Amino acid sequence: MDRNNTKKKLAEYRSLMLRVQQLNIDIQLYESSRKELTKERDMCLLSAKSIEDAIKKEKDLRKREILVRKYIYGDTLEEIAQRLSFSSRHIQRLLNSAADKIVL
Repeated sequence: MDRNNTKKKLAEYRSLMLRVQQLNIDIQLYESSRKELTKERDMCLLSAKSIEDAIKKEKDLRKREILVRKYIYGDTLEEIAQRLSFSSRHIQRLLNSAADKIVL
């Protein structure tokens, strides 16, 4: 998987978790569709878990933190750079390096 596809897949995490929240609400409201909604929710959770697991495999703690902040918490590169006291460009390079190694 190339870097752009990897980043797109990683970026799905936050939307997957938002969908899980909505599905949990829908499951409670729409008893007749409970089975289908539960199945979709479980698939979203499984996809989100695979993203978390891929990020956890990053051995470099700094790169792992950047991946978590970017894709799990949704921080911008500028926010991450400020927090870690690096330039946004350096954070982008570290992010690219980490994304090149991720297998999803």
